[in-house]
Amino acid sequence: MTPQELLAVFGNLRMAPTNGGRAIHKPLLILFWLGRLERGEPRLARFADVEGTFKQLLVEFGSSNSPQTRQLPFWHLCNDAGGMVWELQSGHGIQIQMLGSAPGLTWFRQNDVHTGFVASVDEQLRSDRELRIRLARDLMSDHFPSTLHSDI
Repeated sequence: MTPQELLAVFGNLRMAPTNGGRAIHKPLLILFWLGRLERGEPRLARFADVEGTFKQLLVEFGSSNSPQTRQLPFWHLCNDAGGMVWELQSGHGIQIQMLGSAPGLTWFRQNDVHTGFVASVDEQLRSDRELRIRLARDLMSDHFPSTLHSDI
């Protein structure tokens, strides 16, 4: 995928409507993951290890019900772009197929779900810092008021 195609994929995220706007779960999750890449953290992370930090971001920047539905972007992002950008794996490294509605938090924990960008997207973003910066800026300007940019 070219850098422009990758930016277009992330620019066309499907987002749930919420209180006259759009849920910011997915853009916030992607920004959170870009931060992980910037720090050189592994491609995949256990959901149980990142859910607390992601919950805090949703408390600070999301709607009032965002923290209770923090597992949703991890699940639904897998279906964006035909499954070409995000994945879920069991603790044994088996790809999880996203069929039906998103399971609850307990399911993610019990199945030791690991999650992150698919390998090719991770590699592309990891190796191209300018692309990471551009994607972060695009997500910020498209989904968050400028007054929050420095806080996020």
